[in-house]
Amino acid sequence: MRIFPLIVVVTVAAGLAGCDDVPEPTAATCAPDLLEKSLSEIHSETKRQAFMDGCKSFQKAKAMRQWEYKPSPADDF
Repeated sequence: MRIFPLIVVVTVAAGLAGCDDVPEPTAATCAPDLLEKSLSEIHSETKRQAFMDGCKSFQKAKAMRQWEYKPSPADDF
């Protein structure tokens, strides 16, 4: 009979673990057209700011991964 409260606590904890209403910053959620929709779904100002910081970080990381070859200028010895 003592195992029943443990099962209830574990079930409730597992159920609440996925209740974070902040979407993960990805290419889809941080796209300019979907950014406003994602922000409108977040009700807490602190969570909204955390999402915006995550999107800024995602965009910086994406910009750092884009690489373009630029040859060095010709040497004049």
